[in-house]
Amino acid sequence: MPSQPITTSDTFQPQDALRRSTRLRRPNPRYSDYVINLTTAHPLPLTLEPSTVAQALKDALWKKAIDEEFDALHHNKTWRLVPRGVGVPISCKWVYCIKRKPDGSIVRYKARLIAKGFLHATGRDYFETYSLVMKSVTIRLVLSIALSNHWGLHQLDINNAFLHDTLHEEVYMKQPPAQFALKDLGTLHHFLGVEIIPTGDGVFLSQRQYITGILTQFKIDGAKNVSTPLAASKKLVSLQSSDTTTDATLFRRLLGLMRYLVITQPDVAFVVNKLSQFMHAPSDLHWQAAKCLLRYLKGTVCHGVFLRVGQPLSLRVYTDSDWGGCTTAGCSTTAYLVYLGNNLISWKSTRQKSVSRSSTEAEYRALANAAAEIL
Repeated sequence: MPSQPITTSDTFQPQDALRRSTRLRRPNPRYSDYVINLTTAHPLPLTLEPSTVAQALKDALWKKAIDEEFDALHHNKTWRLVPRGVGVPISCKWVYCIKRKPDGSIVRYKARLIAKGFLHATGRDYFETYSLVMKSVTIRLVLSIALSNHWGLHQLDINNAFLHDTLHEEVYMKQPPAQFALKDLGTLHHFLGVEIIPTGDGVFLSQRQYITGILTQFKIDGAKNVSTPLAASKKLVSLQSSDTTTDATLFRRLLGLMRYLVITQPDVAFVVNKLSQFMHAPSDLHWQAAKCLLRYLKGTVCHGVFLRVGQPLSLRVYTDSDWGGCTTAGCSTTAYLVYLGNNLISWKSTRQKSVSRSSTEAEYRALANAAAEIL
């Protein structure tokens, strides 16, 4: 490249410049059925979720969802306007979600106003990060108890539900009252992305739609099925200097989706935990193993967990471990299964946190983890 700026030569004339056509350009009618959105400020098709308030307000359905959320917040007296104090106020954001039936059809459009609590600093605005969440085993436990007593399963939806706790810091929001609007959704059929299919002998828990969405997102829906989630001949080790790296963001996103899939797929718990150990620096070998897991899920998309009726309310726990199975850290792997009657309600496969000096010590660690789960 020349070090001096390029100047116009003496022989260059203005008429030598490229001429541009003045003809009016129109889009090809062949692609008129496809909608291409170049910016999120423009309206989206009804099957997509907006990412900005300006985009949502241009659609009547999303505007209605925003109005319903805002009216509900006022009706429940969620906040009280006060003068700004000395602390840092929390900003807020609108989030949007399309609620669907198990067959993929749209139930309704949901808009939620959330506080950006992540903008606060530890030690200045808050001192604890613990929040109450529900474990997936609680869902299976409640369903098993209901089926054991031959109770009917009914489903309710709560609008504007809040987690209540005692506040020890000064905040600029009044604690919301515990009065919510209930909506009767009829017989239990779909809960937190899990399809609940009743049968004469119990209920079947499935995430078929969730798995199908993952396969489509990662373009594995047309791949060939495999019979095992992980090839026994492949030893997964940490990234070496000679290994080919892969897209870490894509790998982490896939593993994040897989973590929620374990709710109804105990047969992939070990593989998901194994692959999660390499999220910090995945290699091409790890990505190929993840794709093998997706191909296995494609062949088992209709698998799930079956909970039978009339089972005794007695707990049975099975534990196991391998001694030094992790070749990278020398740790053992813990696995346990918890049954309520004949219903499998809890399971886990995870690497132990420290190295066991004998197989007996590894077994006792697995037993201790299982005992902590049932207690």
